[in-house]
Amino acid sequence: MRLSSTLLLLVFNACVLSAWASSDSDVKYFTNEWLAHVPLGEMVARKVARDVGMRYDGPDIGNDGFHRMIKTELPSKSFNNYEAITHQLNNHEFVTIASQEAVKARSYRGVVQPRHVVSRSVVPRSNSLERNRKVTHRSAGKISNYQYAFNDEFWPDMWYFQDIRTNEKDPVLDMNIVPVFFELGITGHGVNITVPDDGLEWTHPDILPKFNPDVSWNYISNNNEIMPDRDGNGGYRSHGTRCAGEIIMQPDNDVCGVGTAYGASLGGIKFLDDGSTDTREAKVLKYALNYVCIYSNSWGPADTGTFMEHLTDFVKRSLSKGIHQGRDGKGAIYVFAAGNGKTEGDNCACDGYVNSIYTIVIASCDDSGHVAHYSERCASIMATAYSGSGQEKNVLTTDVKGKCTASHTGTSAAAPLVSGIIALALSANPELSWRDIQHLIAWTAQVAPLSDNYGWNRNKAGFFYSVDFGFGLVNAYRLVQEAMKWENVPEMSSCGIRMPKVKGYPVSRNRAARITVYSNGCEGLSGEIKYLEYVQLVLSMTYPKRGDIQIAMKSPLGTECHVLESRSKDFNTRGLKRWTFSILAFWGESPKGNFVIDIYDTTGKPSNKGKITEITLSLHGTKDKPKIYQNGYRPYDAFKLAKPGDKPRFTNLSLSSVKSLERPKVQKRPNVTNRYEFQTEDETKNQVLNDEMLQQNILLAMEQEVANQEDAIIEDITLNTMMNTVGGLERELFDGVNDLDL
Repeated sequence: MRLSSTLLLLVFNACVLSAWASSDSDVKYFTNEWLAHVPLGEMVARKVARDVGMRYDGPDIGNDGFHRMIKTELPSKSFNNYEAITHQLNNHEFVTIASQEAVKARSYRGVVQPRHVVSRSVVPRSNSLERNRKVTHRSAGKISNYQYAFNDEFWPDMWYFQDIRTNEKDPVLDMNIVPVFFELGITGHGVNITVPDDGLEWTHPDILPKFNPDVSWNYISNNNEIMPDRDGNGGYRSHGTRCAGEIIMQPDNDVCGVGTAYGASLGGIKFLDDGSTDTREAKVLKYALNYVCIYSNSWGPADTGTFMEHLTDFVKRSLSKGIHQGRDGKGAIYVFAAGNGKTEGDNCACDGYVNSIYTIVIASCDDSGHVAHYSERCASIMATAYSGSGQEKNVLTTDVKGKCTASHTGTSAAAPLVSGIIALALSANPELSWRDIQHLIAWTAQVAPLSDNYGWNRNKAGFFYSVDFGFGLVNAYRLVQEAMKWENVPEMSSCGIRMPKVKGYPVSRNRAARITVYSNGCEGLSGEIKYLEYVQLVLSMTYPKRGDIQIAMKSPLGTECHVLESRSKDFNTRGLKRWTFSILAFWGESPKGNFVIDIYDTTGKPSNKGKITEITLSLHGTKDKPKIYQNGYRPYDAFKLAKPGDKPRFTNLSLSSVKSLERPKVQKRPNVTNRYEFQTEDETKNQVLNDEMLQQNILLAMEQEVANQEDAIIEDITLNTMMNTVGGLERELFDGVNDLDL
């Protein structure tokens, strides 16, 4: 797949951030092993090890060009990050990149606590599947139109597959999957999916017929044994088996239920035990790249609301390789769960995987179409799927020991449903690229099933977007129908605006910062953009409590988006270091005009003060109009957005008590009266830096370049002036008139 241009930011984001990442990630301990990329081979790698006083431990299996080196004098487990050794390796003439191995905690995104606390005087319902089957039937008179579609034992309990409308003109409230099977005749045939997780019970009768050993591996013991291990409670790790079952459960075998893509083939990659390492994750995300179409990921950094973990260089390389080499250049599809940390005050804008433009991020709603109490929110969410609230209605799937379960939940349960739907689309049209899939989701996801929630905004290109739900609930039938006639979107263009004059710009509890930057969409350059997809904000700043920082943005056409919310448990004192925030709310809009970036603090101590040290704005999209846009604004099923005091309208999917909707609390910006002006020099204003070197197809060759020439690339970019338009940079203080209510 060709990309017409790229952005220095994507190369910068592949640069070394290991020192920062290790101090701000959920590291359980550091090992005495280092991984170094030595492209000249094993003999040279042995010399490197001798030069730095380390023992050579051989090439890293499945990671071309990387070699393991051990500092034998150090303990195998330590809380110390030996940056001096890492620095010594990175400075060696034959090493392009090196990093100390660290074991990090990872969260399964399928274990959530119910929203409501059960009184001790109340006897809880049984957790058994048989009991749940009885209590989860819908109210009398509401019978599914698909009740006899399959004979699987617990098919009736798959409420998110069931259509209970009595009038076909009413909005579709389920995920509209069954018509894809029967009307379109598509089940996922020809698509290979793998589920990286804690193992896969591939012998399960609902998985075995479609198990694919070619896309399965164990990176814990480096063999093909992927059956789950025992957990610390005497049972077996079941998360991976549950996620896989949602996709591949076989129909009409009187076992469990039906998978969203039961005609596909599926494998599992076992890599999660009590933690994970950077290199494990990097290898997982490019394993069997010649075969895998979709990597379905229901895991991520710990959802504690305390960390902001950068993607490591190794992981970035793997994602880049998957996008540019996977599926014969059309790009592997990476689906990730958004995270379950909302009750901990977490926000998925603080997850490096979520902020990658290469990932499709899925949030959860409950069975009544309301935002799940655990599902994290951010401007990087692509779409939503049903999951459970931890109470009566959850997701039906396979379980270990050949069993079934109706208790799978969390964003872990939402992501595999979408992975299966994407497999249906790829089966219908194998020529779809990774960007085609994103466009299809944005074009076909529906608001109607989720319209009982606040926070929906329609941008000036006609797309509804919510930081809770992305573009809406994935609608399988609409997506696959569109995929069958889809014309590939134009080549991607990327351009960037760097703002060097912002360095030192103050932010405090009593003084909000507003930065207005002009963009001409790289007009006249090879990276010209007329139709936005992603906007990325890369920010470095100091602040005494990082969790108090909030960010909002406004597009040139006036669309507003809350990019970062406060996180009460994040007490980090180092602020932000080149953190990338990805924003989807401006999808389809023109980038020409003023972007407004608001950075503020409404929750911190009065003494909080910090400074912005760097801001870069990265724009991704197309110069040419996507074919689908020529038909005008995208269509939606009819819906009416919720208003304060409304009763929930879609109670047919919920047994919870009916309550009036309450407007969520909004954190407003401070009204600041002490005015401070930030001026830029005249020669900086409206200066177009036409640096064609930075408009080359770096992304196309990024895997090789970053592998062999990282330092040269960084130096070259640093010496060349940053590209594109730097518009009027000014500081405005907020008042009641221009205060954004997000």
